[in-house]
Amino acid sequence: MMPYRININLADIWAKPEFNSERVNQALFNEPLELLEKGQRYSLVELADGYKGYVGNEFFSEEREQSGKDYVVSATLATAYTAPDKKAPVSTILPFTSVIKVNKRHGGFIHSHTYRYGEIFLADDDVICFEQTPKLTRRTMPDFLESVKRFIGVPYLWGGKSFFGIDCSGLVQLNFKFFGVNLPRDTKDQIKSGHGVRRDELMPGDLIFFERHVALAITDKDYIHSSLSRGGVYINSLDLSKSNYLEELDYGLKTVRRIIED
Repeated sequence: MMPYRININLADIWAKPEFNSERVNQALFNEPLELLEKGQRYSLVELADGYKGYVGNEFFSEEREQSGKDYVVSATLATAYTAPDKKAPVSTILPFTSVIKVNKRHGGFIHSHTYRYGEIFLADDDVICFEQTPKLTRRTMPDFLESVKRFIGVPYLWGGKSFFGIDCSGLVQLNFKFFGVNLPRDTKDQIKSGHGVRRDELMPGDLIFFERHVALAITDKDYIHSSLSRGGVYINSLDLSKSNYLEELDYGLKTVRRIIED
């Protein structure tokens, strides 16, 4: 049981218990965590995916301080208002896949009581009931790929896990999670997921692993990834006849892993 949750829209997870040591991950609003070691300013925590790091003490609170039915942010970014009115003041911006504990509805808005922001209201069309989130199959693959493509142009951020900035493994983990598939956080662990297939068998939804880098196949030749050298989320190709072909990645391709079979 994890009795604590992140209470801010996006919390940096650090390698050491000090500000700006190295951002190794991020945790989204309401993400559950286990408190491993309480410190004066930073505490060692473990997230639901097993990832460990340090987070500021003010950025998490006890689970019992929230109640309600789980909804998930399906929009790229969801505005949380102080009242059920889009003209009301804004409390915060919640990233894609953030969990909202919904108490009740007000017209076209859902209502939640939060530890940090107090009462907040989000538009109905920015969230989806957790029980209704899509499941990834070959049939839903086009929807999955469209979801990932929404990240095109998002800047690269080491350890990032949102539309504010994201890294390669964060892009993969976040989108698979929304479609009901839990993957590890880091490339070195994601490479163990699914099973290997030959390069010439590449299908949309397969993961392509390079040296310390991961991309997601969107066709049998093209892939989307978050790349520091490309300035963020970008589509490139393994087809050398295309203008977006990257020779250095092509030659460095290590393996292809298939996550979804049916």
